Amino acid sequence: MPPTLASLVRAAALDLRVLAGQDDLEREVRWVHTSELADPTPYLEGGELLLTTGMKLGRTNAERRAYVQRLAAAEVAGLGIGIGLSLERVPAVIVEAAQEHGLPVFEVPRPTPFIAISKVVSSALAAEQYEAVTTGFAVQQELTRAAAGREGAATLIRRLAARLDGWAALYDADGMLRHVAPAGARPRTDALRADIDRLRGMPAPSSASLQGGHGGSEERISVQSLGAERRISGFLAVGTDRPARAADRQTLGTAASLLTLALEQSRAGADAGARMRTALLRLLLTGE
Repeated sequence: MPPTLASLVRAAALDLRVLAGQDDLEREVRWVHTSELADPTPYLEGGELLLTTGMKLGRTNAERRAYVQRLAAAEVAGLGIGIGLSLERVPAVIVEAAQEHGLPVFEVPRPTPFIAISKVVSSALAAEQYEAVTTGFAVQQELTRAAAGREGAATLIRRLAARLDGWAALYDADGMLRHVAPAGARPRTDALRADIDRLRGMPAPSSASLQGGHGGSEERISVQSLGAERRISGFLAVGTDRPARAADRQTLGTAASLLTLALEQSRAGADAGARMRTALLRLLLTGE
């Protein structure tokens, strides 16, 4: 799992104190950035935990509110302010503005060096990447075995749905549903006809992502065309309401490749059968 603000708060050695944004501590931390600039946002991508000693927070309340507003607009994960150097305590206006903008703010005590926070986050990110690689390899083997089994695509769709903690569906080139797992997800598949029609007009492989509420929950849904050499052989749709994981993209890529191969082989077999039937009919008609 990626590091979150909550996991940093739970790290007793860091001794972080939450001052604002207590309800948003499950935010993921994608990196730690230290800055003493009045406006660090040009150097941020979003998802960072920004650390500062407060040298450039601003002198007036208006400047300090503007500082918080800029960070919130940049979608940083949170703000950690070190005390004991430039500041003896975190200014109250910073805390108030952070509450207004939904920005978590932490007090970093003087004995906790910023590098200690960076190391905790870096270690967690490395562990996440390692897990993604090892999980991805295991999933690749699992899906390959499923595709090679007697039920082939049907088994693969069931395994894919289980891996995503959601549902998966396979359509043929005409948009007809071939397999869905679990069976109770069928109503979701009926709502994707328009998306499949749009993808049919694009070269394969193409994809579309959308948000769709079902049963009171918000699902992340992805629909993609399957094919080779720009020829569509089918469509794959998946949906899940759990947070995305690092291994999900690799899992989907593996499933799409295996399903494309299965559909192409099925089409080749059907074409070969059609050619044989045509040849037999010609023999019957001509007597050759």
